[in-house]
Amino acid sequence: MTPLLAFAADFLASASHLHPRTRALYARAFTHHWTRVLADAALESLTRPLVRAAAIRLRGLGIGPAALRNSWIALSAALEHAVGLGLLNDNPAHGTLKRLIPAPRGAAALPRALTRDELAAFLAVLPSTAPHLEDLFLVLATTGLRIGEALGLEHADVDLERARLRVTRTWTERTLGPPKHGPRTIDVPPTLVSRLALRLATVPGRWLFPSHQRARPWTRENVDYFMRKACHRAGIRRATPHQLRHTYATLMLEATGDVVYVSRQLGHASVKLTCDVYGIAARPQHPEALDRLYDLATHHRPPSAAVPSSSQPGRRRVASG
Repeated sequence: MTPLLAFAADFLASASHLHPRTRALYARAFTHHWTRVLADAALESLTRPLVRAAAIRLRGLGIGPAALRNSWIALSAALEHAVGLGLLNDNPAHGTLKRLIPAPRGAAALPRALTRDELAAFLAVLPSTAPHLEDLFLVLATTGLRIGEALGLEHADVDLERARLRVTRTWTERTLGPPKHGPRTIDVPPTLVSRLALRLATVPGRWLFPSHQRARPWTRENVDYFMRKACHRAGIRRATPHQLRHTYATLMLEATGDVVYVSRQLGHASVKLTCDVYGIAARPQHPEALDRLYDLATHHRPPSAAVPSSSQPGRRRVASG
């Protein structure tokens, strides 16, 4: 059996992807908090009830909500690393703070995101429900782009060699404009690159996601309609394209605890905004986490050999554009 605190120390010593300040904060979480309640715990013996009970004990010892949340992020990051090494089947920290830390009075509710199962179910029905928008929904779910930013992508914005997208414009109300907080470059899952390469080779014109008319991108109304249709067929709660952005942020923060990186991907004005929106706090590239998110989204089938037909399923007619 592996002592939890010894594993955490090894994790922090090898976590070169973390900013030094983040690593120091994580170390403090273990030496000042978790050592008080999990000093004798073995990594392999951790369960969700045990982690939750430890968090409750920390609250009883006077650890405030913000400090407890930040310590939980450190613990969750270490346990996620254990999952990646095959030492644990899943992360026993996931969901353990639910209803334990109440939102401050007057605070806005956290954005609603799809669960892992809901995301997988939604994407699984796209080939039969909205094949012409499948790649768009995959990009939204695995990059956190705003819907207008994704619709505004051009062929020239795709950097296949570096697995990145350049976000320089947004398509809103049939009008082009600048991104909300200025241009940025974001990572895409390396395993999504093959789909984007196929799209560049087979979809003519300027736009990465053109409507049937080809001269301009799809409208938000079109995308909303097909997302509602796919949610209904998947048997999940109705969701919007913007909730795919929240889903990306939530799953990436769970997987990495890296608020700086996720904030940069989302195009937020500041890291503080990301912390305020998603209730968390921590840095720089996580292609492995992006790939895990992509694999989760696409485990139902490999990338298709051709771009799906753009014929619209269903009887309801929606104006293209």
